[in-house]
Amino acid sequence: MIAVRAVTKRYGASTAVEDLSFEVRPGVVTGPRRRRQPVGRLPRVDRHEAGSRPARGGAVTPAPKRKDTQMTMTANATIELPRVGRYRLDTRRSTVTFRTRHLFGLAPVRGSFAARGGSLEVADPLGDSRALVEIDSASFDSGNGQRDASVRSARFLDADRHPTMRFTAERIERSGAGATLAGTLVVGEVARPVELSVERLGPHEGPRPGFTIRATTRIDRFAFGLTAQRGMAGRHLDVTAEIVWLAA
Repeated sequence: MIAVRAVTKRYGASTAVEDLSFEVRPGVVTGPRRRRQPVGRLPRVDRHEAGSRPARGGAVTPAPKRKDTQMTMTANATIELPRVGRYRLDTRRSTVTFRTRHLFGLAPVRGSFAARGGSLEVADPLGDSRALVEIDSASFDSGNGQRDASVRSARFLDADRHPTMRFTAERIERSGAGATLAGTLVVGEVARPVELSVERLGPHEGPRPGFTIRATTRIDRFAFGLTAQRGMAGRHLDVTAEIVWLAA
């Protein structure tokens, strides 16, 4: 068991952790296989599935290798190409969710953003299609008011100055049974290329013609200059976007 009691950590005049206490029950240590790792350098502790880890030092017995989730999603993807035409994003039915870990990878965090709007033009060939999705920066919601306010502040998203994050899709390519959506994500004043794995693309249920696309990606916040609270706040976000498009 890992036990932390009343820990305080400061960087100059900034306090990163103050009076922090927690315990981590026995579980599987995930990291480089068959290596000894001191507790202070553990990259992540998961819920126990298989294997063992002594309470203080000793060899690590790794859990069985897991299946690659992204590869499984792609293999089981459902792709039904939409009709050529123009579409608009349905903000009421579209969702953008994420999951990450904080407290040096020990605690899971889940949350969501609200889709602000968007447009899509499906072309023939499909690779010539273009799309724009706008995300409301101030809609960040993880269920913790203090954390949400911090992420919306100038330390991270600076939602007052940059109220919208934009993803511009530049091409979509078939990849085996699935597809890959490539484009550019703009957060604040930083633009970076992003690729999404399409899990589902097909008609949606509703009175108006349209379709739904579900895609996943991993975002490195450091790549967008959001580097505050290293370790305390998660670096990578696993994002799932389920966007409903209605015929314009």
